[in-house]
Amino acid sequence: GADGFSTNLIKICAPCIAKPISHIINTCFCTATFPDPLKIAKIVCLYKSGDHKSIKNYRPIALLSIFSKIIEKCISKRIIDFLDKHSVLSKNQYGFKKNASTSDALVTICDFIYTHLDKGKKVMAVFADLSKAFDNVDHAILLERIERYGIRGECNKLLKSYLEQRRQFVHFDGKNSSLLVSNKGVPQGSVLGPLLFILYMNNMDQVVPSRHVAFADDITLLFAEETESKAATKVKGSLCNLSHYLEESNLVLNSQKSFLMQFFTQSSRYVCSQYIPSIQQVSSIKSLGLYLDVSLSFEDHVSYIHK
Repeated sequence: GADGFSTNLIKICAPCIAKPISHIINTCFCTATFPDPLKIAKIVCLYKSGDHKSIKNYRPIALLSIFSKIIEKCISKRIIDFLDKHSVLSKNQYGFKKNASTSDALVTICDFIYTHLDKGKKVMAVFADLSKAFDNVDHAILLERIERYGIRGECNKLLKSYLEQRRQFVHFDGKNSSLLVSNKGVPQGSVLGPLLFILYMNNMDQVVPSRHVAFADDITLLFAEETESKAATKVKGSLCNLSHYLEESNLVLNSQKSFLMQFFTQSSRYVCSQYIPSIQQVSSIKSLGLYLDVSLSFEDHVSYIHK
């Protein structure tokens, strides 16, 4: 993190600093205040794919103080215990949840496709990409939504304190930028960031009624209908609902990186790009680390692994 303290150093010093850290954590809960010096993030850029010269192809990762992460873990545990007790989180969300993984999400997607193809249905899926979703979380909307889920009072105030007036600097090529205040977003690389994001998106079920599977900001909409035209109509309606929901959340659907796939068995191949011209149709896509093709043969993934 920005302070330069390593995890190993904290472990070595644990017998000496455990009590002071416990006091700080208890004070945070009692005063509903997150320490300002721990709200400074060192941002490093992680290359994703595409043009190396384009800043859009880099993911900003926040390196935070280990002390910040210790406090965040305590806050996160209390929140997760509450969410689990009251079954708050959507069953369609697989990201950053206990006993859930990308494998579970992929099994759900593939099972849906296989099941409905076996029934002779026309099956489609939209793989939706959100533009810089973590960076554009609106703090006011987030705090309002989690209050509706029951995270109120001092805990809500503590999260507000954690989010407001966060500062960051970019570290690149051995040099640091000046400090800048960040008034929106949740830090990627933090403990609380992913949890806060899935809470931010938790009410999507109410707005997008179609079957969907989410892993944090990776969203897959699933459709199975008797005819291609009915499936296409459902796709267009759900995309419209999703766009409106994202607009209300101050998020944006990246149409250039969102794709439509239509699945088939060898005896029932079909095409329907004529029905949905607004979204690019593909025959293969990498989703949550697995290459999916239109017949779920996994040949593309085998080729990828073989390389």
